[in-house]
Amino acid sequence: MIIEKIRHYFSLRAFARGMAVILAIYALLAVFIILQQDSFREKQQARMPSLTVLIDGVDIPIDPPPEVTTSTEREEAPPPEIAARQPEESPSVDQQQSLPEAPLAGLYERTANGILPVIRTSDGMSAFEAYRRPYQARAGRPYIALAIDGYGLSRTASESALRTMPSSISLILSPYAEETDLWVAEARARGHEIWLKLPTETDNYPLEDPGMDTLLVNVAESENIQKLLNVLGGATGYAGVVSDHSSVFMRTGADFRPPAGMIFSRGLGMIDGNTSRNQTLASMASGHNMPYGTVDLWLDMDHQAQADILENLARLEQIAKERGYAIGIIRPLPVSYQTVLEWLDGLPAKGLDLAPLSAVGALP
Repeated sequence: MIIEKIRHYFSLRAFARGMAVILAIYALLAVFIILQQDSFREKQQARMPSLTVLIDGVDIPIDPPPEVTTSTEREEAPPPEIAARQPEESPSVDQQQSLPEAPLAGLYERTANGILPVIRTSDGMSAFEAYRRPYQARAGRPYIALAIDGYGLSRTASESALRTMPSSISLILSPYAEETDLWVAEARARGHEIWLKLPTETDNYPLEDPGMDTLLVNVAESENIQKLLNVLGGATGYAGVVSDHSSVFMRTGADFRPPAGMIFSRGLGMIDGNTSRNQTLASMASGHNMPYGTVDLWLDMDHQAQADILENLARLEQIAKERGYAIGIIRPLPVSYQTVLEWLDGLPAKGLDLAPLSAVGALP
């Protein structure tokens, strides 16, 4: 009897010890999981584009872009204070200058197609004027306006552009990018002005298909207008639109006039992807007091070798020196990024300035 009690006593002690060990193991696992979640969260945040403005090495957070709701009312709230429309003097060295968060009051209306730009009734401010990066060409100093196409499509390429490119280089947002408002907010926080890609039928269509909202020749006007509204309503905070390389649509008067009229009437600038000036488009832009320009060179469209890109950049320099300005566009390719960054180091010594794409708006 005594022996049985002793056995029972030691069995209870062993059981208690076992339970204590198990509870201790569960406690350690809980602590480990919590630490791993914090580490995982930090890694995920590091992979996302930071919504911060970098000033002297200090991270200053900004608010996320506003949520979009559907209605047809115009926003006519009192306009906020905006930085001077034109600075007194352009800095000799490219500096990061955070741009106002979009959309600005009175410059948009909410529609079934999304938020669309409008000219503000209180003071006549246009989206082009409000969302451009301030720039004033220096007397006797030619400038080159550069832009990166396809912004927002590739997270890696887009983040690389934000990290490495001077803020005077403009970014052309793809209408098919995901989270367009986040990409716009991040770019503007870092000083880059945004333009919106306008998908149009090209000489190589349909072999090269710009997507479901492509404006096409020889289709009903209403169809192209609906596609245009889809594109314009997909983002906010852009200064204008840029059409595709070798756009046959922009060369067909009967087709491009209605969409172009809507673009200009909504206060947007236009950069024609064709390298020859369209006088009809230029006249329409002038009638709406909106800027119109043409791309001088797609720097890496036909050749992607560094030597070929450098040759095109040299041609761009010559155009700028002869005419006073030049417009060039690159695609989000590693070789293009590397070539442009190396080329930019020598630009001041050549008597040339770097300008945003909207600098075309300052032309007579």
